[in-house]
Amino acid sequence: MSMQDSSVSYDRIRLDAITPGPFSRAQNIYLFFGGGDRGQIVDALARAVCSRDSQLLTVHGEPGSGKTMTSLVLADRLKHRRNIIRYDHDTISTAALLRHLLIEISPRDADAVISPNAAETLSEPSTDLALQRLWQALQSPLPNDKPFLLLIDSDGVLDGPAQALLSQLAALRHQGRSTIQIVLFECDTNNQLMINLERPGYEFWLRRLTLPEISEFLYHQMLCFDFNRRTLFTRDMAYFIAEQSEGIVSRINELARQAMMFSDLDNGEGDRSMMSRMLLAGHPMNNVESEVSQKFLSKYRGALIALMGVSIVVSIASGIALLS
Repeated sequence: MSMQDSSVSYDRIRLDAITPGPFSRAQNIYLFFGGGDRGQIVDALARAVCSRDSQLLTVHGEPGSGKTMTSLVLADRLKHRRNIIRYDHDTISTAALLRHLLIEISPRDADAVISPNAAETLSEPSTDLALQRLWQALQSPLPNDKPFLLLIDSDGVLDGPAQALLSQLAALRHQGRSTIQIVLFECDTNNQLMINLERPGYEFWLRRLTLPEISEFLYHQMLCFDFNRRTLFTRDMAYFIAEQSEGIVSRINELARQAMMFSDLDNGEGDRSMMSRMLLAGHPMNNVESEVSQKFLSKYRGALIALMGVSIVVSIASGIALLS
């Protein structure tokens, strides 16, 4: 491949991926928004992990509701008290869980027991051997004398055998102590998150944000990005975003980022009224080309007229030269 070649063409690069600005760092724990009961959920999870000796905690949430951010904040909160293990693969199975845990807890046994290619088709004898090696590793002295904390953050469906494995792990004890605790961040697509079904200490629900909470979220994100522009989003803008996002955090981020980007407000030189009009019109991507074209024409109208005049003069001169 020559220096001029590129394996990634420009049309495959998202514009908002190369434009730094607010709402573009969705997994930065320092931007964690504690509203919408999220701060309380993290506090409750941390207390539950530290106060109970053995447990399996579950956090339910729709896609884009903030499960990953919550898991990262919880891991950072407990990193000095627990040995953190994150499982964030697309699928959840007994074989994949066993291999991942062996890699983290007893690496020398991982490849010997479960090969990477056979992880999804693990036979029962191999499963028994992997479980035996894992039990032996967990019966050994714990690193830094701290229990393990397994955080499962996956959109995959937890089947019966995998659920049974997690229950067995959560119940495992050594010298009267729990050796591994588990928090499962489960993707819930049943749209039942608006109902308060929380059972303290065991199950938690990440609900959608309300209109006042969306206003607070926008203020919080802008405050972290640029203190002087913390009030950029008005209540009307927050209302438009709430209506289009339906309170889903990932959609709020996407709408706010696109609105700022296409109104050229991410660098502080854009037009706030344009962003308001874009939000009022619907999705920020609607009519973007016409908005950008109008802005370009108004800014460079004089230069374009001069260029057209020069082009006409050159064309006339060329025609006269050909006739003569």
